[in-house]
Amino acid sequence: MIYITICTNRKKSYTGTTLHAYNLPYGTQEEVTYQWLENVNHAKKVAEAQNLYCGRGFVESLLAAKIANTEPWIISAGLGLVHARDNVPAYNLTITPATHNSIQQRVTTPFCPTSWWTALNKERKRSLSTLIKEHSRSIVLLSLSQAYAKMVYYDLLQLDDLALSRLRIVGLACIEILPKRLQRAYMPYDMRLNDPELGIPGTMADFPQRATRHFVERIWLGYPTSGAIEHAALVENSLSALKQPVIPKRRQMTDEEITKVIINQWDQAEGKSSKMLRLLRSKLTIACEQKRFSFLFNQVKEGIERG
Repeated sequence: MIYITICTNRKKSYTGTTLHAYNLPYGTQEEVTYQWLENVNHAKKVAEAQNLYCGRGFVESLLAAKIANTEPWIISAGLGLVHARDNVPAYNLTITPATHNSIQQRVTTPFCPTSWWTALNKERKRSLSTLIKEHSRSIVLLSLSQAYAKMVYYDLLQLDDLALSRLRIVGLACIEILPKRLQRAYMPYDMRLNDPELGIPGTMADFPQRATRHFVERIWLGYPTSGAIEHAALVENSLSALKQPVIPKRRQMTDEEITKVIINQWDQAEGKSSKMLRLLRSKLTIACEQKRFSFLFNQVKEGIERG
């Protein structure tokens, strides 16, 4: 098996310079891309890619790879396609809009995620389609989120039908995000994966990686040579007795309002990020997506530490 997963926003800290998207000058996508690649090329390598990323999602990725007896490739929004053992620089960049280190915040022209992905991989002379073609006898398990699917779909469309038949796309709760030709590789995971009876609950941020672990453990290990249609049917059958958990209704609040709540509840949460998020969602029933919460929490933490 060839396993390809996605990077995570959470990364370990290393001494030395960290590349931040917010430090880039504003410009056209071509100009911003050129400057980012220049920064990456001159940056010091600090760790193997598998040791840079952290958080629940990446832990699940490494676990799935271990079960499948392979080492993962990683789709990085800042570096392109990297292998787990590639030495990489420390960086913070995301393609998700309206976040602190979003590359889209620096681009003054319409942003094209597929062009960004192509440019990242040009110097490395890598692509998903080439990687999959080179391993012509292997099933390829690809863990994707919606944002990353929009970034790499054109790359995947370069596959011929035979190569595409070996691809399994896991982690998208909605098949319509994929072009028609790629939908044949789609594995039908949905919110039933979050049923407590299954024993692998989590957030939407780590949904693709949790779905991947489920696929490796409960589908692929038992049926390693089955085709995509059979694998999809096995996924559906595995989820058929499960139920989608009821999601409680939570209040919508502005960043300023949530920041005030975090400050007021700082002692109650003992200054701990995970405890604060649980408090906001469970006790105070406030809606706050995890990436947004992390940004606001870190802002408050920095303010408190500065005194």
